[in-house]
Amino acid sequence: MPRNAIPHEEVLGFIYEYLDYFGYRDSLIALQAESKVPYNTIHVAIGGDDERGELSTLGGTKGEGSYPGAHGDRRASSRRVKFPPPSLAGLQRAVLQGSWAEVLNVYVDGLLIPYEVRANLYELIFEELLHVHGIQTAARTLLQHSPIFKEMHENTPARLARLQKMLDEFDNIQWEENKKKGGVSATHIMELQKRREGMFQQLKGLIHFTSDPFDGALPSALLIAERCSCQGNAAAAPPSHSGDQPRPHKRERDEAHDPPRAVAAAQKPWSEVRLEYPILVSSSIQRKVPYSAEKAITTCCVIGGKNEVESIALLGRADGVLEFMVAASGEVVGSAAAHTDGVLALALDESPTPARVLEAPRASTKEDSTGESPPGGDGSCIWVAVGYRDGWIKVYNCSTHRLVRRFAAVHSMGVTSLFFAGSRHPNLMNHRNFVITGSYDTTIHVLDIVSGASIFKLSDPHHGTFINALCPLPRGQPLSSEETLHTFMSAGNDCMVGVWALDEESGVVRSSGGHTWNLMALYRECRDGTATALQLVSIEGRNEGSDLRLDHPNIDYVIVVTRSNFVLIVSIELVGSMLEESVQFHTLCVIHARKRVRHVSAHGCWTGSFPIPILCMYATDEEGTTLLYNIEMKWLDVEAWRHFNGALNITNATDESTVVLTDVGKMVADLRICVVWHCTSHPLLLAYAPSLSDLYVLR
Repeated sequence: MPRNAIPHEEVLGFIYEYLDYFGYRDSLIALQAESKVPYNTIHVAIGGDDERGELSTLGGTKGEGSYPGAHGDRRASSRRVKFPPPSLAGLQRAVLQGSWAEVLNVYVDGLLIPYEVRANLYELIFEELLHVHGIQTAARTLLQHSPIFKEMHENTPARLARLQKMLDEFDNIQWEENKKKGGVSATHIMELQKRREGMFQQLKGLIHFTSDPFDGALPSALLIAERCSCQGNAAAAPPSHSGDQPRPHKRERDEAHDPPRAVAAAQKPWSEVRLEYPILVSSSIQRKVPYSAEKAITTCCVIGGKNEVESIALLGRADGVLEFMVAASGEVVGSAAAHTDGVLALALDESPTPARVLEAPRASTKEDSTGESPPGGDGSCIWVAVGYRDGWIKVYNCSTHRLVRRFAAVHSMGVTSLFFAGSRHPNLMNHRNFVITGSYDTTIHVLDIVSGASIFKLSDPHHGTFINALCPLPRGQPLSSEETLHTFMSAGNDCMVGVWALDEESGVVRSSGGHTWNLMALYRECRDGTATALQLVSIEGRNEGSDLRLDHPNIDYVIVVTRSNFVLIVSIELVGSMLEESVQFHTLCVIHARKRVRHVSAHGCWTGSFPIPILCMYATDEEGTTLLYNIEMKWLDVEAWRHFNGALNITNATDESTVVLTDVGKMVADLRICVVWHCTSHPLLLAYAPSLSDLYVLR
């Protein structure tokens, strides 16, 4: 995709304007509902006069004395009602006066309004019908037949039950007597006005009023595309903003002449075209894989493939079994690896040079007396390290499912986090020679895969508290690179984070920078926050057309999940030699979630729509809601970021879903998400929790 491609939201905006101007109202509503990208634009007449007459909510022409939006609407009533032309002042007047017919017909009809705002609006209308106007029959009809209340029955049944109870307890005779005595009380009127004012503020923030004329951006784009395909030169025609339709024209083209790469990409079948990053959380359950409570999934990681069929999910279970499953189909592959206690943590190591692996000498592929295969005995490119609840660690070959090395009872309590470190060792088929582990027993161990022993123990790195998470810091290199990995980050239950360095020769771990840091040093609002999870930000591929200077040696980007409702993205730069290193932290982005975030899974990728990478981050909160954040990694543009004061603050998720929560019927506080990323389609989500007996495959 060319670097100057238009973002899909902007393309949808052009299409919306085109459909709006030419009166394709139903198509506009359907496209909004399908894409989940709102238009929510109302055209306002300049100086009270509009050349198209009164404008509907979606910009369609309205005849004299008609319902707004009735033009071209087959469902419009034969009875015509006159409403004033739409405007921001008109919206305020209609809401504050309780003119709900005008609000619904002129302003809300056809807009993509969030569920919560629509529910608040219709709940207010229902209560006014009942308590202000005393029309019990109309209120009952609204409650029984309005689509929003049917949706409320699925999403918030307790809220609907409260309204039904209000309707059942309404006394029409008592209401008539109160009306004769003076009507609604002053207190009720004040409360009503406050609710109307709040509703106006909500609608005001969602609806965009504009008086700009249609500039024909979409026809101009079509004209350029047509000339591009005919002449093989996208720059042959300058864009036109006159609003005229493009004039059809044809030109003979030499069949032997190959079109440019960008044009050839644009001519791909629509069935092969997809968005380059997700804008919606998977909202449908493709499959549920059943497990019993004692076999519940506790942790998961994915070995990516070229497509879904080749992507393998590694599932750690509460009964100690490590299972290998095809992510898309739920089919179990090969034999499982068993242990006597539950799995708590998984880590993968991919050899960067499989050819060298296959050429290396092998002593024997038979297991020794301990049940282990000799390290390096198999030609697999991927190993997995497994941490168990009883403090054991095992390393498996992911291709053969055979045990490579075991470390018995290294920790006295469960292993919370682990990763591969050190240098690539020829006797290990070019895998890293160390596994670094953290535990509930407050210690960090360095395990040597070659010798099968713990060669160093870092006692009390976090003041006698649990080690919540470990994260490798490859100094800007991919984890699968040939470079030696000797630095890592830790998070403890003492509200501190630390950066450590591993001495390759002795296996000794020492502190980088001489101390640990409180989370408040990263973000001052994290007063009660504790880092519960760490994830390294990796960026898939590289945009060859980008002129950004993104080669930042010794800088890593880490997502820090806190026990508060903040998620931080920080940069960590190691300055100086290995013997005298100093550490520089910078908080780049702060995500303000509504609820505490429990788990994240992120993936950075280049797109043709942006000159910088996009960080797609899935998260789950303490209620079991799945959130999606698409974050432009603006800090990678050195020149632009130099003029940016402070960190990015993100308050709203791109999308969210409660599909698992709805299916279970209760909150799932420990819900986790494992994302299957691949280049042929949108991600596949694996949702699981130790408290659930099913693994959800979400599409």
